[in-house]
Amino acid sequence: MYSHEIQRILDGKKIAVGDRILLEKDGKAYAGLLMPKPLHGDEKTVIIKLDSGYNVGFDMTGLKIAKSHEREPREVGEEAKYEFGRTKKELLEVKFDANKPKVALISTGGTIASRVDYRTGGVYAVENPKELLHNIPELSHIVNLEMSSPLNKMSEDMEPEDWVKIARHVAKELNAGKKGVIITHGTDTLHYTSAALSFFLRNLYKPVVLVGAQRSSDRGSS
Repeated sequence: MYSHEIQRILDGKKIAVGDRILLEKDGKAYAGLLMPKPLHGDEKTVIIKLDSGYNVGFDMTGLKIAKSHEREPREVGEEAKYEFGRTKKELLEVKFDANKPKVALISTGGTIASRVDYRTGGVYAVENPKELLHNIPELSHIVNLEMSSPLNKMSEDMEPEDWVKIARHVAKELNAGKKGVIITHGTDTLHYTSAALSFFLRNLYKPVVLVGAQRSSDRGSS
């Protein structure tokens, strides 16, 4: 939530969170979507999402702000709709293509399977593994992804029983005819899970890949 002073300026210009706005500061112009402000942070800062996907904050001192009537790039518009909870169902649709190989994507949690919470600046776990496809939509152009989540934990909470559960789930997907398996996992203990799976899953002739990230997958720098 923005301070009363900033909110008064936004209201006066009929600007709301999610609107595309134009900013000018120190002779430079910027365009982007007005984002929600975390509860904690500089009260004199306004945050926008640039067309590159990055979020940046601007000090209101000497800042000129106006509502833009230009159409935002399609990717930015879809990202904003998703973040503001308007069209989640629409963005999760995945079309099957018989000409593409089937690959299993198994989500087990971790930062890679999280999204930014703009109220706090932290991250929260996605509710549905299909949400990951929204962040990397080009994957659907290459393979048919079948997504599932046998568990959802930050990797520091992983236990040996979880390794067994993951191994059984991977074996099930491979035996069902998948050409390969991608496992999203937290980075803290990814190496432990990888080592455990190397003992559980022997003599593989299909790839099984574990992948993690230091930043949530909805960030441009992830």
